[in-house]
Amino acid sequence: KNFLTFKNGTQVEDGYFRSTEIEVELDARQLDEALASPEVLFDWNIEPIQELERQIGRVKLELIGKLENERTRLRVDDHLVELDHMRFPDSSEEYEIELESEQPEEAREWCLTRLSKLGVEVSPSTRTKFHRLLRKMGKAD
Repeated sequence: KNFLTFKNGTQVEDGYFRSTEIEVELDARQLDEALASPEVLFDWNIEPIQELERQIGRVKLELIGKLENERTRLRVDDHLVELDHMRFPDSSEEYEIELESEQPEEAREWCLTRLSKLGVEVSPSTRTKFHRLLRKMGKAD
């Protein structure tokens, strides 16, 4: 599946991120069109682009980089756990665990406890996927 996501207001707090996300699924044809000519997104009636226009207007869209993210969603206890496997243009790979929660501190503690019991070592992320992509491309610190 392919998704276009508009994220806004991302804040890093103690190893977790808070942001507003608006997401829509794109089929293979739409993805190919958008990658070939990002401006075509303004011709489609899709919520992420409508929100972009509402917040900052019609801006020039251009492809500056691409990463592949394979997401697996699991329901564990009362939590929706999203496991991300990211592949970057330099062939490096990273993994990330996301929990969608209105109580991030409780979700974080639950996750760390579960992973510790499984012997999995983790460290909190301080950068978004987008920032990590820019770093790998040499376009950010």
